[in-house]
Amino acid sequence: MSSTRRAKEGSPLRQERYMSSPEFERGLKALPVAKRCEVLRDPRDRELIWWLQSKSQQEDGLADVTAELIRRNPHAPATASMRRFGLNPSHRYNADQVRAVRKEIGRDPQERIFRSLGRLDFPLRGECEDWDGYCSEEAHREKVREAAKFPESYLAADFLKHCATVATRNLANDLQELCLNPSVKLSDTAPWYFTGLRSALAALMKSEAEEHCARLVVTEIGRRVHGCLDRALKSRRIVVVNGVPRIGKTFAAQSWVQQNAGRARLVEVPTGNDDISFFRAIARGIGLGNFINYKATEIRERVEAVLFTGQLLLVLDEGKRLWPQRNLRYGYPSRIEWVMSLINHGAHICIITTPEFFAWQQRLEQTSCWASGQFTGRISRHEMLPKELSRADLEAVARSVLPEAGDVDISAVAAYASSSARYLAAIDDIAADARYIAESEGRDTVRRADIQRAMREGVIPSDRSLAAAIQATAPKRAKASLMPAQPPIMPPLNEPEGADEPAQTSARGVGAREGVELSTVRHGRAVRPAGDLVGA
Repeated sequence: MSSTRRAKEGSPLRQERYMSSPEFERGLKALPVAKRCEVLRDPRDRELIWWLQSKSQQEDGLADVTAELIRRNPHAPATASMRRFGLNPSHRYNADQVRAVRKEIGRDPQERIFRSLGRLDFPLRGECEDWDGYCSEEAHREKVREAAKFPESYLAADFLKHCATVATRNLANDLQELCLNPSVKLSDTAPWYFTGLRSALAALMKSEAEEHCARLVVTEIGRRVHGCLDRALKSRRIVVVNGVPRIGKTFAAQSWVQQNAGRARLVEVPTGNDDISFFRAIARGIGLGNFINYKATEIRERVEAVLFTGQLLLVLDEGKRLWPQRNLRYGYPSRIEWVMSLINHGAHICIITTPEFFAWQQRLEQTSCWASGQFTGRISRHEMLPKELSRADLEAVARSVLPEAGDVDISAVAAYASSSARYLAAIDDIAADARYIAESEGRDTVRRADIQRAMREGVIPSDRSLAAAIQATAPKRAKASLMPAQPPIMPPLNEPEGADEPAQTSARGVGAREGVELSTVRHGRAVRPAGDLVGA
């Protein structure tokens, strides 16, 4: 019998005893959510549920959604009758209106009008519970005297405060119930304390997607990647996005998935040939859990139960790892065959990869008996991305991470990036070094001198040193250099007048906003912490 990793109180301390604690669980599991969505006919409702499941996987979970809903809809915590009678806090509800609102509040078992202590919420003058013999006659007469002192009406502010308190306490749990319980209807009339919940959720989902889009710079690569992903949503076949490294295809896919969290999930294919790491990565990506103690077949069955529904687009990054990485003579592309089975069951698949993908395919065919006809027949679209970005796109990306820089500095950074084999990573490193220099001198704003120093003393020498190290250990066949044969064309790095002043932002700045994390560009749409920079 397998261990449950639980221990009785007072038993010797073992580090694993708390591993099953509910505090370690995060988010709604994808499998019950998929089952819940199967009974929803409206695709927009399914998208809302999957968006909530995605939000639940984040650090603050559904509590953050609750707080944001109340912040954006301060008058939403109210009953239907309260909306008819008016939500002005200074408005006074008469006795009949109070009774109507109390009936709606009483629909919640946890918010009964009559409490266990015998107190009536929002009591009106003369209202008192009937004497039931459990208290003395004198005590009942005292309650009658108190009832004569109750008000004849209440301010709307009293009910608004009550609804807001209930919403803060219960809404996160009710959203969880909404995502899991097939008997709960997704409508604007439930729960009683938050009128218009479905519309508020849809507006919040749309608003977050628009805000995310506004913070980013869309390059030509990004537009083409987004177009392929839009097509993959409507196709029951495989879409392949093919592009050389470091042009931003991965970041473009990530940004698109963030804007479509109710319809897609992004998973990086792990290295190696084993199945268990592959299915475990997908399980984590779609929100099924880690499955540390499960077998590969058990994880696969749960993953298939979610993806076979066709409710989510699965975006597989680093697609070349779908092919066997060793023992090609006896290798079998089990990962590719499984992807084909997903298509057979109506799933949506998009593969983000480099040109090595088809080289691995041909090599496997040459060294084994496997034929790729069925696989290539399931590819509905193959998009070959451009090998480089335009100067305008490079400048837009540079400006998004260095909004303080002027036109001359932006042009210099873009010129160097276009001539470096590291491409957009060079822009990111220049921005990161410039900010480090500014912070080390106690400043929050990057100046022109910081940018020039970051290029002159940091990025350019580092690239040359790395290129020399690679060339020194390279075999006879030529290796691509990280640095161009000739120095990149850029404005001189001499200190101009007024260098101590903060660099001025150009009037044609693109997409950069105050408060956005400025460190990394992984193109398509740009901005993420520099420490997370990984090969696209």
